[in-house]
Amino acid sequence: MNGPGIIFRPAANTQILVVTIAASVALLAVGCLLAFLGFKFWERTAIRFILLGNGLLMFLLLAGSLNFKIWAYEIHDGILVIKHGLSVRKILVAQIEEARVEEYPFMGGTRKFGVGGFWSVFGWFSSPRLGPFFAYATDTRKGVLLRLPDQQILVTPAETEEFMRAVRTPK
Repeated sequence: MNGPGIIFRPAANTQILVVTIAASVALLAVGCLLAFLGFKFWERTAIRFILLGNGLLMFLLLAGSLNFKIWAYEIHDGILVIKHGLSVRKILVAQIEEARVEEYPFMGGTRKFGVGGFWSVFGWFSSPRLGPFFAYATDTRKGVLLRLPDQQILVTPAETEEFMRAVRTPK
């Protein structure tokens, strides 16, 4: 990616923020409690390893949950890059057949395979109004639906209008 790019931050949503904070605090608290109890029962080897192992598992779950965080949406050299977790998804802007703003895109929909609420709404969803789509969303109230030849992708940049202009530029 050599040319100048445009970076769009994901939209903020209070509901997702509250769920993320509550789940993170719960995982940290349970992990710390189990680790503390593991050291308290130091003489009992089996119980110690079970408690310490489960405490470590809570910390690993929290670290693993970062794979569902949407970091940024970037457009560089005609490529839309969706940075999520430890990986990226690249989409040629020229392949986007249509981009439109959708209000409440998840209303009446179902989750086919994905997560909803911890860092983001991520995965395969379907709704009677939109049909099947893959979501890289951080806001359930408003998003941009990108129609590609083989699928639909929902993204939720904070700067919706600027994002729409960027993906509609001449290809």
